[in-house]
Amino acid sequence: VTSGNSVNNINCDQDTSSSTVDFDTLVVNASTTICQDLTVATNADDGYTVTVWQDHEMENDSGSYINSFDNTPNGTGSTTAHVWTVPRNELDQNFTYGHMGVTSNDTDLGSTYANQDYYNSGNDAQHAGLNSSDPLPIMHHDGPSDGTTQDKGIARIGYTVEIGSLQEAGDYESTLTYVCTPQY
Repeated sequence: VTSGNSVNNINCDQDTSSSTVDFDTLVVNASTTICQDLTVATNADDGYTVTVWQDHEMENDSGSYINSFDNTPNGTGSTTAHVWTVPRNELDQNFTYGHMGVTSNDTDLGSTYANQDYYNSGNDAQHAGLNSSDPLPIMHHDGPSDGTTQDKGIARIGYTVEIGSLQEAGDYESTLTYVCTPQY
């Protein structure tokens, strides 16, 4: 997705590719969102679910982390979608210095996965955290899909990150893996 597009009324700030989602240089106390479009085409009778899994918190070379949304210790991101909150930035509580969350514009996801209503009926976008142990549902349909129809084969996913003034400097990275599971 190119910058200038949006997901759930949040601006996509950087260009992305199918294999790279680069946040670029982060600005203290300002969120940055990058987006990807996912497509699924399947003839599976009962549809599919797409999940995303993060191998570990975003980490720099010195072992510092940008934790998962919302102000949670390593590996314990809040997997229940809710409105974006700023990092608390509390001294000696390094898991509050910055965080990353995910949102999806798949409007029927919440009907199957109660805690994943990212779209929230078009109101304030909802975000959830990745916890590096459980895949997080981000896209779903309960029948065959064509890969081109919103909510039935295409969805836009957004990753938002925000840091406070105490976030340790460095280049941070982690690996995200998407898994599409057909349901027969």
